[in-house]
Amino acid sequence: KAGGTQAQVDAMRHLGEDDFDPTPFSLLERDVLELTLQMTRTIQVDSELMKRLQAALGNTVLVELVTVIAAYNMVSRFLIALDIHPEDQAPKA
Repeated sequence: KAGGTQAQVDAMRHLGEDDFDPTPFSLLERDVLELTLQMTRTIQVDSELMKRLQAALGNTVLVELVTVIAAYNMVSRFLIALDIHPEDQAPKA
């Protein structure tokens, strides 16, 4: 089953903060979250983290994961640079 639990959703609200509770996540999920934070905040990723993810996911899935994170970061930076706020715009009928 895809998706997450309510505890995971609640924890995600504190991701990257001192009060983040990682217990609702598996070790692999924690590494994926850390990868996302590192790629988003500092761009460079810790080599030990990459080794763990490569061992757990394999090369193809890891490249796909990095691509998805990078794509969302690109979209975010694009929207911020152009001061676009999609949530403020009503959908066209």
